[in-house]
Amino acid sequence: MISRTRRSHVVPKFYLNGFAEPDSQRVWVGDIATQKTYLADTKKVGVEKDVYADDAHNLGESLEERLARIEGSAAPRLRAFTGGSTQISPELGRFIAWLAARTNWLRRVTQKTLPEYLRDEPQIFQDASGIEKHPFKVVHVETGAVEHLPLEQTLSRVHDPMWQLQVTQAQHLDMLRMQAYLFQEHFGLLKWFKLTAPAGLYFITSDRPVCWDFPNGGASDSPAALRHPEVELVFAMDRSHALIAGHDPIALSARPKHVTEINARIRSCAERFIYGCQSDDVLMAGENSVSKDGRTISK
Repeated sequence: MISRTRRSHVVPKFYLNGFAEPDSQRVWVGDIATQKTYLADTKKVGVEKDVYADDAHNLGESLEERLARIEGSAAPRLRAFTGGSTQISPELGRFIAWLAARTNWLRRVTQKTLPEYLRDEPQIFQDASGIEKHPFKVVHVETGAVEHLPLEQTLSRVHDPMWQLQVTQAQHLDMLRMQAYLFQEHFGLLKWFKLTAPAGLYFITSDRPVCWDFPNGGASDSPAALRHPEVELVFAMDRSHALIAGHDPIALSARPKHVTEINARIRSCAERFIYGCQSDDVLMAGENSVSKDGRTISK
């Protein structure tokens, strides 16, 4: 049985407030699907229904409760960091890892790659997730027969082409928890630098707030790319501050970085929505850019 319907912030409200217009809680939203921009209250954006809905009999705290606790601990640390601190506290690091995991991007990746992941990395899955609480759903491709199996039996099914694994909501939440844990491990290996926007320029964020790519090489949809020596991770903390991280601190600190470049990389990773404090900042670059009144314009 699934718990009652609730509207959940995929992108936390307190975080979005950092990208709102000054002295307000209204943020400009760029909708990639409709190619329109609009101004909205931060409590009404970054929201989806039942995205963290879990089994009603789930043991321990729910994912909603865990996220609330993580956000509550991170909020003062984020304010301190953007106010002048240079240390990424464990609470802030944990928040960034969960922010990277609690996205539609991860749901999409999970749907595509979980069977392959179970085939190739079963031990990592077991170590990170512990004793699984939820059975896996497999369907026979010819008969349509459905089986709900524990992990050990599922591992034999994913090697059988006659059976297909269907990722359930329970599995998605398990993967979310596991990926947040793995992100914390990955992020701890990176070297982090704080960027401050010059006066009159502002950072943006999106529905995938934490993204990584290869300079001049494009974005990546693989968490494994974080191991690559040339990968760079970008995270806008608020409209005036951002973090950039990588494995090579000398190369990372030597290359000039501009707000326009950081924003372009954030746009390239967005799933659908871009958020900022100015309408022009949330417009998509290129032929699909949109004007302030929503009409398509050319580059």
